[in-house]
Amino acid sequence: EKNQKQLKLWVYRLLLYSVLLYLIACTVVYVWYIPEQMMGKLIVASPFLIFPL
Repeated sequence: EKNQKQLKLWVYRLLLYSVLLYLIACTVVYVWYIPEQMMGKLIVASPFLIFPL
């Protein structure tokens, strides 16, 4: 039971850090790399829209 609690904690932390890293990456791309044109915005944002699926 102790190992199971430890495993759940590791999985929770991994999920939390992954989500935080994903949100930080989205923010960096949005702030620094989004082009002016709409087509450029869609091309740059497409990996972030497709990845969670």
